[in-house]
Amino acid sequence: MELALEGPVADPAAAWARIADPEPFLRAAGLPPIELSATPDEDGEVTLRVRLLGPVGLRHEAEEVDAGWVVGARLWFGWTVRGPVLATVRFEAELVPEADGVRPRVRLAVETWTGLVAPFVGWGLRMARRAWQRRLDALPAPGAAAAPGDARHLDLSTEAALARWADRQGDPALVGRVRRLLTGSPAWALDRLCPRQLARRWDLDEDRVLDGLVGAVAAGVLGVGWQVHCARCDALVASVPALSAMPASAVCARCRTPVPLDLCDTVSAVLTVPLLVRPHEERYAADTPAREPAVWAAVLLGRGGAQTVPAPAPGRWRIVGGTDCDDTVLEVRSDDSDAAAAPLRWTPGAAPLQAVAGQPLALAGGPRRRHRVRIVAADAQTRRLPALRVLSHPGWRRVLGRPGLAPRVVAEVHDVTVLYTDLTHTRAFYASAGDREALRFVQAHLRQVEAGIEAGGGVVVKTLGDGVMAAFADPAAGVRAALVLLDDFDAWCRGRGVAAAPELRAGISRGHALAMHTDAARLDLFGGTVNAAARAVYGTAAGTLGWTAAVAADPRCQACVDAHNAHHRVRSAPGPAAEVPGQSPGG
Repeated sequence: MELALEGPVADPAAAWARIADPEPFLRAAGLPPIELSATPDEDGEVTLRVRLLGPVGLRHEAEEVDAGWVVGARLWFGWTVRGPVLATVRFEAELVPEADGVRPRVRLAVETWTGLVAPFVGWGLRMARRAWQRRLDALPAPGAAAAPGDARHLDLSTEAALARWADRQGDPALVGRVRRLLTGSPAWALDRLCPRQLARRWDLDEDRVLDGLVGAVAAGVLGVGWQVHCARCDALVASVPALSAMPASAVCARCRTPVPLDLCDTVSAVLTVPLLVRPHEERYAADTPAREPAVWAAVLLGRGGAQTVPAPAPGRWRIVGGTDCDDTVLEVRSDDSDAAAAPLRWTPGAAPLQAVAGQPLALAGGPRRRHRVRIVAADAQTRRLPALRVLSHPGWRRVLGRPGLAPRVVAEVHDVTVLYTDLTHTRAFYASAGDREALRFVQAHLRQVEAGIEAGGGVVVKTLGDGVMAAFADPAAGVRAALVLLDDFDAWCRGRGVAAAPELRAGISRGHALAMHTDAARLDLFGGTVNAAARAVYGTAAGTLGWTAAVAADPRCQACVDAHNAHHRVRSAPGPAAEVPGQSPGG
């Protein structure tokens, strides 16, 4: 039995957005919701096993035998089913270029084990035809604006939270956009909101969005969650409501690759929506392109199988060939020559490839095993908001408190900027001013330093006597904050009427570090980069900033020094201890 129909010529972007999420089609066709599990098969490749929660309450076990998509073109999957009613299920959707737009075509084929249930299945497909046709007919014509969809009504508590946010001087434009997001987005799209993606969708400055959404979280409109993505195939590996719930280790269920917990790379922050706004929705399909925007194409190749897809947009991509298979770098350029007509062939473990956008790319699997092939954007991780960006943002830290990892969980931080500050000649100052007066001076100074670091876009990790250790996601912000502190220190001392005050110095380094929970600082940093910042501050003169080569090499950091006319304040310092063979890291 088969349900097949097509829609009118439509706008390509709107048509793809409609078929990239096949779940409304499958739900309307009466297909039961599913539960997914991933297990390795005899080839070591991941097999998606599906449990269908019906029909009529009869459970079915299914296995994915064919699946894939190409962004902007087509989507398909096929299951073999073991159960009392269904035998096979196959869904296909494609966009056929026509005139100035595309014509969508959708097909669902279902086979049953017995003809006794065929009339009931056929009746369900006939009923679904009307719903499918309405979804396709509602697509806008090429160049036309999409018609507004059905709006979701917000509950009273969410309305009250939006009002609190607006009353607390929330950005009116941002409040309005969040309201439209909550009322008009499908439920699954509200499950993992990324502030960086929202800024791009709304064509707003990322810092403005990130700063503004702090108010949404503080007012209770949104919450914060944390996700881990595979650095290789970009699949979602874990999703937790609190950083302390992050697992100590993770393995990607799609490509079986161990995933290190890296607060810059694999761990990202997302916004969560109250369950009253986003009720739990049943799943009706496995992988869908709507949920994985960084994946251009995904194909399940059987033994000796092949599939041809067009090369993606210009840029750098990775062809992930499945488990136990080296990835292939794919460089795509824009070219109007005839080279785009020449097919390009990929086989597992192929050498780097160069292609023209739209050029046919033949994906050919090995003869003895299956391959789950994905073409992933090389910059996939930059499309998400790194956890470090949130953890080092003063406004978010004020809302979230001081989140920390669970004890004994150690996370990587592959690029963090660490700043140390220190007061010099404090022994003589304590002797001349007396302990109590000197202590009041140091306490006031630490408050001033913390305020300056927060104003500069960083956070204090912990205090160290009369100095602090701070972290920045952006090295230029760290340099700028350090120079402002050094420039303002003398005037601040004079304003307090302090004679013979100590002098301030700072040290800054950039590189890899390890993050873990400690009692002194819930999220503490350790490693060679931390050691380098400590050596930089204790090895530089009063009134100066010692910086390592990794910081000095950044043109934006050099521009900060130029802007402050502060070359006299900057001194070179040794590089990270991690670069010195045999040096043991410490915090």
